Formats: sequence, C-alpha cells, structure tokens
Amino acid sequence: MSSTVRTSLVATAAAVALMSSTLPSAGEPGPAPGADGPTAVDAAPAVVPALQEWTGNGGTLLLPSGARIVADTRDAQLLGTSLEAFAADLRAITGRELPVTVDAQPAPGDVVLDVDEAVAESPVQAGGKARDEVYELDIAAGLTVRGRTPAGVQRGTQTVLQLFSLDPERVEVPAGHARDWPRAGDRGFMLDAGRHYYDPAYIEQTIRTMAWYKLNTLHLHLTEWNAFRLDSPAFPGLAHEDSYTQADISRFEEVAARYGVEILPEIDLPGHATAIADWAPETKWSCPSAANWFERDFTLNVTKPETEATVKSILDEFVPWFSGPRFHVGTDEYPTAGAQAQCPELVEYAAQNGYPTTADVFVDFIDRMNEMVKAHGKRTVIWNWWDHDQAPVTAPSKDIIVEAWTGDHQPYVDQGYDVINSDSRHFYITPLGPPGGALLPDTGWINASFVPDDDAAVQGYLLSRWSDQAFDQPDSYFEWFAGRPQQVLADRAWGGPAAPSNFALEERADAIGAPPGVVTDVPAGAVPVTGDVYASGEPWDAAGAAEHAFDGDPGTFVDLAAADGGYVGLDLGAGNETRLSGVRAIPRPGSGLARMVGGRFQGCTDGPDAGCTDLAVVQWRPFRDWLDLPVTSAGSYRWFRYLSPGGGHANLAEVRFLTDAPSDVRTVLRPPATMRALGENVVTVELENPGATPVEGVRLDVSARGGLDYRTVAVEAPQVPQRLEPGERREIDVRLPLGLDALPGDYRIQAVTSWRAGDGADAGRSQTVRTATTVLDGAPVALTSEGGVPVVDGGRTVVSLTATNNAAQAVRVTVTPRPPDGTAVRPGALPVRLGPGQSRRLTFVVDLADRPGVVRLPFETVVTHDRTEHDGPTATVSLSVPYPNLAAAFDRHGMTRDDDVAPAWLGGGIDGDGSSISWDALAAAGVQPGGTVQHGGFDFTWPAEGGPDHLAAQGQTIEVGASGSELGLLTTGAYAPVTGTGSVHYTDGTVTEFALADPDWHVAPPGSDVAITMAYNNYAPVGRVDRPTYVFFHAVPLDRRKTVEYVVLPVSDQGGKFFHRIFAMALR
Repeated sequence: MSSTVRTSLVATAAAVALMSSTLPSAGEPGPAPGADGPTAVDAAPAVVPALQEWTGNGGTLLLPSGARIVADTRDAQLLGTSLEAFAADLRAITGRELPVTVDAQPAPGDVVLDVDEAVAESPVQAGGKARDEVYELDIAAGLTVRGRTPAGVQRGTQTVLQLFSLDPERVEVPAGHARDWPRAGDRGFMLDAGRHYYDPAYIEQTIRTMAWYKLNTLHLHLTEWNAFRLDSPAFPGLAHEDSYTQADISRFEEVAARYGVEILPEIDLPGHATAIADWAPETKWSCPSAANWFERDFTLNVTKPETEATVKSILDEFVPWFSGPRFHVGTDEYPTAGAQAQCPELVEYAAQNGYPTTADVFVDFIDRMNEMVKAHGKRTVIWNWWDHDQAPVTAPSKDIIVEAWTGDHQPYVDQGYDVINSDSRHFYITPLGPPGGALLPDTGWINASFVPDDDAAVQGYLLSRWSDQAFDQPDSYFEWFAGRPQQVLADRAWGGPAAPSNFALEERADAIGAPPGVVTDVPAGAVPVTGDVYASGEPWDAAGAAEHAFDGDPGTFVDLAAADGGYVGLDLGAGNETRLSGVRAIPRPGSGLARMVGGRFQGCTDGPDAGCTDLAVVQWRPFRDWLDLPVTSAGSYRWFRYLSPGGGHANLAEVRFLTDAPSDVRTVLRPPATMRALGENVVTVELENPGATPVEGVRLDVSARGGLDYRTVAVEAPQVPQRLEPGERREIDVRLPLGLDALPGDYRIQAVTSWRAGDGADAGRSQTVRTATTVLDGAPVALTSEGGVPVVDGGRTVVSLTATNNAAQAVRVTVTPRPPDGTAVRPGALPVRLGPGQSRRLTFVVDLADRPGVVRLPFETVVTHDRTEHDGPTATVSLSVPYPNLAAAFDRHGMTRDDDVAPAWLGGGIDGDGSSISWDALAAAGVQPGGTVQHGGFDFTWPAEGGPDHLAAQGQTIEVGASGSELGLLTTGAYAPVTGTGSVHYTDGTVTEFALADPDWHVAPPGSDVAITMAYNNYAPVGRVDRPTYVFFHAVPLDRRKTVEYVVLPVSDQGGKFFHRIFAMALR
C-alpha cells in the first residue's frame, strides 16, 4: 500500500549556481550586521574552483558580436595552441566567432590575454607550480585575463569559459575584478594505466576535464606487474598488446600543452616489474623472498649489472617521449627487511660490496636511476618506501621529489625533500573489482577539513586512482568512483572559500556543466520534476520517511520497514507525463551505500508499481556524493520511482528525477534502438517552435561517445534551418558513422540546440542540451571458439571457430593461427567472405606433442572492407592433453615447513607472493603428507611432500575411467572469490558442466563447506602469519550409470591471478 505526501522542488539550475555565491570572498569583509548582503551580480561568481578574491561593480559585460581575442606577438608565442583552443571553446559556449588577433589595439568588448610578469605574486609559500598560476581578471568595457605566466593565463581562461556557461544566454558575465591563485602547486591525480589500459580517447577527455577545474598534473602510471604499456619498436615483445605508441603519447602531450596540464610519466622500478622480468629473464632473482614479493618475479634483481643495463636502456628510450620536467621511477613495494634477510643472494652482495644493510642496496639503485633520469635534464620522482619496514643507513639523494603515500608528507619534508602528498588515508581511489568501493576518499572531509600545506617543500596533492583487481573493467567503471573526488580536490587544493558541503560544491559544478566537447551522463540545465511522494510501505521509524528523498537535505534519508521490494517515488499527476534526461541521487550513508547496488530508477505508465521500465540502474557501489545516472529510455511516464534491491529498505538520501527545462525550441532526440558498424545509424533530431513568434539563428551540434570507453564518434554536420516559424516542426537526420574498430556497448549522444535570444547582432543565445543512449550490440566482427578442446587421439584434434559479421556491409575475414613451438596447424590461414549478419564455421586441424598439459592456441584476424585492412578480433583455444590423474597435473608448490618458509623452489606459493600452507599447521589439523583426508563421505589422498603439491586450475583434463554418484574436490581460492565452470565427460559422449566457486583461503563465508581449518599460514618474507587458513570441499553430482572418461577443470572467470587451487579429487 502506497503512502502519499505532497512536495515541491524548486532547485533550478540558476538557484544552484547562486547557492554559494553569497559567501564573502577571501579578503572581503562580510556585510555589517543588519546590512543587506551582496546582490546576485556583486556576489562572487559560482565557478569551480571558487575564486580567491572578487570585487563586483554592479554591472555586466555583454560580449559583442564583433569581439576579438587579442594578444601581442610575444604572448601569442608563449600561449601557443592554448589560444586557438580558447577561441574554439568560447565559440562552442557563446556562439560567437572571436578571431585571434595579434598585436592589435584592444577595442571595447575584446577579450585580451596578457602574460605580464608585473602581476603581483600570490601570497602562498607552497612550492612547485603554486606561485606560477596567479592571474587577474578585469571585466568592464572589455575582458582582460592577465597572468604572471602562460599557466596563469590558461587558468584564467577556464574561469572566463565557466562564467559564460553560467549565463542563461551565454554571452553576458558580471563585471568586476578577480585576483585568483592556487594554494597548492601540483593538483591532479595518478591514473593507473599499467594494470588497466585506458582508451586514448578517455585520457584526452580526462586532460580536458582536468583543465576545466584547474587541475594541472596527470601522473600516468604506465607499467605494472601485468603489463608494460609503452610500445617502442626498439623493444619488441616488451609492450602489452594494449599499449601506447609514441604517436599516442605525442597526442596526449599535444592536448596537455593546449590546456596547461603536465603529464608526469612513471615506469615503476624495481618492483611491480614482472612484465620486464619476463621479457628480460637475466634481471630475475634466484631467491623467492626477493623475487615474489607481491607477484611472481615482481622485483628486478638490483644486484645484477644486467638489470642496471636493462633499466638504463628502457629509461633512455622512454624518458625523451615526454616533454615535462619530471619523470617518476616508482621504487615502491620492493621486498622489505624480512624478505631481504631471507635472500642469500642479496645478503652476500651487500656484504661483499660494503653496504651497511641490505636495504642500502636498494637505496643505491634508486640513486643510480636518479642519475639516469637527470642525464635527460629532468628531475626524478619516487614513491616513499625505502624506509618502510626497513632501516637503511643511507637515504636517496635530496634532489629527488618524494611522493608520500604511506602516510603524511611531513617526515620527508623534515629530511629535506620536496614532496607530493598522495596519502593513501585520504587520497586513494581503489575500487577493486565490481561492485567496487573498497577504498575511496571522504569528500566531506576534503571539503570541510583539508587545507594545503604552505611549506615551500610541498609541491602539491594528487589523488591516486589504482586499478587493482579490476584490469578488464571499462573506463567508465573507474570514472564512476573518481569524478566527484576530483571536483572536490580541485576546489580545495586551489583553496578559495569553501562550499558549505561537498554536495553543494558538486551542485555548483553541475550547474556549470562539462567543458565544451565533453558528453556527460546528465545534461546541464535539466530540472527536477515535482509531484506527490509515494512509497511501497511505512518507514522503519519517523527518521526514515519517504519524503526525505525529496527534501533537499542530504542528511535525511528513506528507510522503509520492509527490507525487500521497497520503492519510493513521485506521481506527476494525470496529464503531466514527461521523459527524463537524467537522474541524480545521494545514497544513505553507512550501510545505505552497499544497499543501493542493483537499485533501479524506473518510469511507470500504469500506476505507481505497474507498467514500469528501467531508466537507470546502479551497477556499482555508490559513494557519499551526488551520483549521476544516464537515462536509457526515451519514453514519457507519469510515475517515477527508485526500486531498491533485496535487503535495500529503499535506503536513499536524495533523488532528483531530471527533465528538460522549458524552452523556446523544443528538441527531441531519437537515436536508433541499436547501431551497426558500417551502417547508416540515423539519429533523428526533432526541432519545434511551439511559440507565436519566429525563432532565429538556430544551430544544432550533435556529438557522441562510447558509454564505456569514452571514445568519441565523428558525427556528420547536420543541415539545420536558420529560422523556425511559429508552430513549425523540422526533423533533422544525423548519421553516426561507426567503423570496424568500433567497440560494443552503450553510446551517449548529445544534441545542443541554440538560437538567438532576442533582436540585434549582439543578442545572446539560448540553448538546450538533450542526451540519449543507443547501443552497438556486439563487436563489428566476432570470432568465437568452442572453449577448451580435449585432445585424446594421439595429439591430433580439430578446432572449430565461428566468424560472424555483425556489420551492415560485407567484409572479408582472414583467420590465421599463431601456434606455439611444437604445435602445427593446417591450414595456415583461412579467408572467408561474410555478408551482413552472416556467420561461418571455420575448421583447423591441429597436431601437438602427445604429452599432458594445456596448450593455448591463439588465432588472429584481418578484416578487409573497401580495400582497407583492419586488425580484427582474436580468439584463443585451449588444447588439453589429459593427465592420467590429478597428481600428475600438479605444477605448483604451496606447502612449506615452519623452519624453512622460503625454500628456493617455492615460487609464488598459493597467492603468488610467497604465501604457503604450513605442513606443521596441517599436521595440527590431522593431515599428513600423502595421508587420507575424510570429508563429505569421500576418502581423499592429500598431496605428498617433496614435489609440486597442487595445481592452478586452467582447463586441464584429468582422466578418470570410473563411475560414481559424486565427484569430490578439495580446493582453495587465490585472490578470491574465484568462480569458473568445469565439465564432466562420459564415455558415451555426453557432457555435463559444473560451477565451482571458491572463497579466499582466509575467509569462510556462510554456506562454504570447510574440509580443513588451520590456525596460520607461512609467508616467505616474514615466517608465520596468524590468521585462519582454509581448504574447501565441493561435491559434483554424477550419473552413476555412466563411466566418466575425463574431467576438464575450470578456468577462472576473473582471469589474471585468480585461480582455483586444487589439492585432491576423488569419486564415490
């Protein structure tokens, strides 16, 4: 039963824009008691970040149609490409074509850009760039941006663009004087492009958005244990297939220079370097405690001259790719004191070469890398680590900049270093895998409590956006968690007057909108609908009332008594149906964050809970900020509601169902339901003049981007009528050409319609922004395999793949196998012509050595259309020659004795980092090497000691040749939970599949079946680690009437380092 109460929302974009502008500016007194506060025109404009000082004069400047951008010759050279970028952005916002004019006498209305060293220095003492970016803004008869440096002018131009964005007609700005400067030098974030490959389009858009908020440093972490992301022909085989070429880097640098952003590149050494070690095996350690600190061969062997030569060659190649003054060489998370002591190779090297401690060997390597970087005229940056859980006598050179992440920066300032603060307690964004949210900044704390340090040694503050355990997630996954913290840090690191809350600051940013050319999930200018509040039931108590979702107070929330199926929404009333352009929401704090995952925002046509369609879904864990959710349906609805997932109690603090604001030109955007590569992909834009007078100067700009990867789509320029008569309606078709490189998934389309707002050449322009979503279902060309292929006939088998053309035109696909050594494939290449929508099955004969194991056979494709070749999809087939039994397939060591936790043969152990199960702890649990483990009605044989003792399941085939009612497995999960699907193959040719889900080996959640419990495990660097350790039991039903020929073990769904570790298998 629904409960109803009336509410009215009045938060328009204009009101939000003025929300914090009535606060006195820094350096200005507040109004005297009883005096009137500042008028709207005299208040500090509500830009982000907030201006340090503003003095309004009560007037405005209307940008005339004949205005120019004026700079002298010297300044034009100093500003470079940023001049044309500013002109293009100003045109996109105002509709005015302002030519860039050099060495002209400024006229009234002109925009003057002036690099003037006479501009007074900022009052801050902070180091780095803090004193370089001061600027002054004078708005009277014209507009002048005057900066001490080109960077100062660049920051001022972004303020100008935001000021025009806040004007409803986008040509008028408040008159007055601003003096503005940052309190911190480096302001920005680190992007972990080592673990996760970001599409180049996303990086370019990121740079543009950074500049919009006056962020100035993009730290690109370009290498990790799993991938080296810089691709040079000088080092064949080093780069991952998804990497950045020198041309990519040059493009990033070009965009960064245009907007005054420094790219700070990082190649992380000597740790996080598995990819380098695999490429150059001569750089590896022989002792596992040093090699396998976090991952297999994680750390390069700093005692070897081969390592120094390899590192120098890499730095000499890639440092010159970047134009910035600094280069980061990582130096974090190499083995600390305990692990160093377990490595005889390191201990002997330190003693023979006169190092006071083993830790000093690493410090010396840091200094040698510093000299390599300095040889290129750059300054070295490192993470703090050399003194973490180790005590070297020496310290790295004081000319190195330290990026402090394990805590506060002050200890390194006290030691005489220049520092960047990336304190993991406050500035880390590490969502991990979906639904994410493992480690996020507290934006409320940043807004209310964070104050930049004014010490000259403090270079600035960077958020760190890590991609751990989320390698294959879309770019939008990471943006979901990072977008709001970046806005808040931008404001507070600049250091002007603070907004009342992080929510108020975010609303200010939403009122301004995104920079030109950036397609957003929710368009600026959208307004909330109003209606009667309804809910699915009663609240838990008065504090959880349904109307709290619409009261404008993020501190209140909805909390319904019923845990499941709860909803809260608005009834617009009969005849008031409308379509939404977006949804904004704030979750309930605390438990309400996780309770929103899977929540749905819906529109309903037949009642509060009838005829409902999903408009937006919360895929990932929300955070305590405003959430932006794009709407995927163009339908009109009377009822809008939030439907919470099971156990959600409809927990929600605020929701705004946003619709298009009324305007003189009604714009409807109708994309196709689906798109196809090489297709027409017609988007129809309907323009209508519902008024009684003509509308002049109509302009339409349509843009599109991938919803997951932010790749932009080139859109045909639409043919638009310049005049709409009263009641006239026009449909304009715009085509979105998608090529064979288009990525599948959602695409966001944005239509910006503008028109002259009044008479005369100097009239402003009104505009509307409409967004819609369409989808590219599947890759343009797909290549699929039948999964793992058991090989049971003397080493020969047949592999079948299916090539499918999802494009709208015919293509030619050539499939080529790339067999590893010892494997032969016929034919060597197979071409096929595929019409639109056509599929063909392709067959290859494979001969491989008849020895047990799994061989991975990759296939590549080249797709030809219109005489142009394109790299096509790839597929990998796993060929599995059966093992006679499970023990024969053991390929890993994972058990050690307590008196020898780091034997040379251990490798990565269970977790890949040198962790292992203790034989002594097993004995305490009643398990002996080679002994019997009874559980679940099975008699398992535990692995023997002295050789490999388990396997990492990767699709291996295990011969069985017996019957039974159940198959039993003893397993555990590494980097779990880990899931996968295996299969049971019977002698009659039938196959059944089974799902295997393992928790982490240190967690036994409800429902898991624990076969063995141990009190601790061993860890190569330190010895015993006291935490519960588990082996789990799984039973797979069998058809006892049949004989099991073999079992194919699962491959993990998560990939990477996620494995099922299997110790025993039995039938009963």
